[in-house]
Amino acid sequence: MDTCHTCGNLDPVDHEPYRTCQAASCYGCKMLDGINDRISKAKAQLASLLNARHQLKPRLNQIHKSIIDRLPVEVVSSQCVGSEVGEGFMSPLFLGAVCRSWRRIAWSTPSLWKSLKFNIEYHTTEDESGLAIQWLKRSGQLPLFISLESAYMNQSTTAHPCCNTSPSDLPLSEGHLNITQAAPIHVDVGHILYDQLRFNWDNLLYISAMSFIIDEVIEVMRNAPQLLSGDFTIKNKESSHTIPTQVSAQVACKELVYLNVTSRTTQSFHSFLDNVVCPTLTDCTLICRGLLEVSVRSLLSFFGRSGHLLHKLTISRIPLAGQDITDILRLTPWLTDLSLTLHTHNRNGATPDAFCEALSAHLFGFMDPVTGDCGEPADPLVPHLENFALIGDFGAFPSQLIEGLFTPFVLPTTTRLRPLKVIKICFLSARHGDSIPYINEESLDKIVELQEQGVEFNICGIFDHGCADLIDMSLAKLKRM
Repeated sequence: MDTCHTCGNLDPVDHEPYRTCQAASCYGCKMLDGINDRISKAKAQLASLLNARHQLKPRLNQIHKSIIDRLPVEVVSSQCVGSEVGEGFMSPLFLGAVCRSWRRIAWSTPSLWKSLKFNIEYHTTEDESGLAIQWLKRSGQLPLFISLESAYMNQSTTAHPCCNTSPSDLPLSEGHLNITQAAPIHVDVGHILYDQLRFNWDNLLYISAMSFIIDEVIEVMRNAPQLLSGDFTIKNKESSHTIPTQVSAQVACKELVYLNVTSRTTQSFHSFLDNVVCPTLTDCTLICRGLLEVSVRSLLSFFGRSGHLLHKLTISRIPLAGQDITDILRLTPWLTDLSLTLHTHNRNGATPDAFCEALSAHLFGFMDPVTGDCGEPADPLVPHLENFALIGDFGAFPSQLIEGLFTPFVLPTTTRLRPLKVIKICFLSARHGDSIPYINEESLDKIVELQEQGVEFNICGIFDHGCADLIDMSLAKLKRM
């Protein structure tokens, strides 16, 4: 007798060959027919019993609960969170698809729903947007991370980020992500209009936004009193929504420690510098896209209000003269990291000579560029500097820079120096031939000596064929002479 490969029950199939005559008077054939009839009845009874057992199993599972079902909901919830099933957009939904019991636990565990990443594309439907809103509602009052990204940005000022749609066509409730009860701590927004976001900003600590105009950026900073980190790429165009702010009223971000602002327009950049106060700022990056005529007065005003605790400063693509740099650094005395990317129209005037001279002005005084008079020695510039980077379109190597950076604070002793660890200098428009900004022999000797003392130097030039080490090139040139 064989067994069934499906249920494991005996299958009364006899593989031994036999012959029948089908004659009505044959005793053997009659016995076979009787046996087959009994087997059919037994099979029907077995099928009925198997079906009854199948229907009984769910009832048995309800009576005799599994170990997981006997655990308190709080324990199961903590195990789900601890195993990070909440990572990714769909994971909690998959967890809820296991069974009704697990779905009930997942739906009532806010920590599984505290992170949302939602991309709006052509095929995004209103149901999917509704799911995003329900997702955030299940997070309760927990801290939220929200990442919203639109794949397409329309060129018209009244259009929704999705191409060829208006704000009213946005697949969200009434054209907005209306989650006013949500109070996220981290928001990452890409190509989403400010007036399409409807949630509570009171708990916001971190924001990255690349599609707000300047008034909207200021409005966010005004409405987020606990903001610690802001990364803004200010949009050129006007929004269809008018922010009810007074541009003349300054906004004080009393908790902000990190700030990164990128702008393509002079007006937006000036509006930000003139209207934002960050008294606790320690890390600041200011970037201009394009050759903007940025007001040095606005820069000095901003750093005068916000630079006294600054430790890290990056200024990129803002045309600054050497004296401008010096004036800014006088307002930021606690800098440990400084990165300057300088761009000018006149390549020969790009080297910040006044800045190089100011590095040693605490010993010899600073010569007035207009009158030629030498003033009184000043306090050391950036005395706590550890990492320095200078990138620009220089015509020649700034030999005064190395000397100024490592000028001792007091003569004749050389024990008190800036605690410099890393020096990076990059020439953006270096070319072969006479225009290569070789390092002079005196500066090379100083660099080699400092390298032996543990200071890291990275001095390079961007050539037609790529990037090259100017220290190696300069040493090779000296060997050929």
